[in-house]
Amino acid sequence: MVAQSSTSSEDASKFATIYQSVLAAYEALGYPASIVNTWAIGPHDAPDLLTVAHKAKPEKILEVGTYVGVSTMLLALSCPRARIFTVDPDLPLEIEMGATGSSVANVESRATTHAIARAAAKKLGVEDRITFVKGGFSVRETFSSTLTTSGAKAKLAGPKLCKDEGPFDFVFIDGLHTSEAVAADLQLGAKHLAASGVMVLHDCVGFWGANVRAGVMEFIRSDTTDCGE
Repeated sequence: MVAQSSTSSEDASKFATIYQSVLAAYEALGYPASIVNTWAIGPHDAPDLLTVAHKAKPEKILEVGTYVGVSTMLLALSCPRARIFTVDPDLPLEIEMGATGSSVANVESRATTHAIARAAAKKLGVEDRITFVKGGFSVRETFSSTLTTSGAKAKLAGPKLCKDEGPFDFVFIDGLHTSEAVAADLQLGAKHLAASGVMVLHDCVGFWGANVRAGVMEFIRSDTTDCGE
């Protein structure tokens, strides 16, 4: 399991260019970079993700937690041989943002997260390598159902996806950030990780860090797979 990897100056420059091209695609769709940066993986974390993914040279990627697809687009552009399967409850942006008390500013918020991601993928020319899977990965809970009393749960999509499409060379976990969901996502992802595959997580520090780290520790305590370090 990899948490972080150093990025060379040459790679950093290349990844910065990729990052800016992704943000430009969202800008063109009416979602300014200043807003998108607050929703998704940012310029400080993206190089670490892309460094690890690029070195892994994956042909099949599993992403847990698409949201609006910034990390999906980054992975697609930095791993041009990879087929990406990305899982998300695919709720309207206004519901997702409202559940966490976040502002959607002055952007169109009725579209679902996958609709926004698909539009960005088409803009970047990578839509043919991305399969958007609607539902929960290892749990049915969503940010909306966890943080509000009336929030909708998702259908469970991960087990069938893993059975049909696994194993995966690269697994990126960035889904629901309760400790229980993180542990469950890791357990399911590890079972369908290729022998030489890599699994990484986001948000191990920061606002959600305590929950994510608790989920990681629960996974380590309960893990019975031989997925290596």
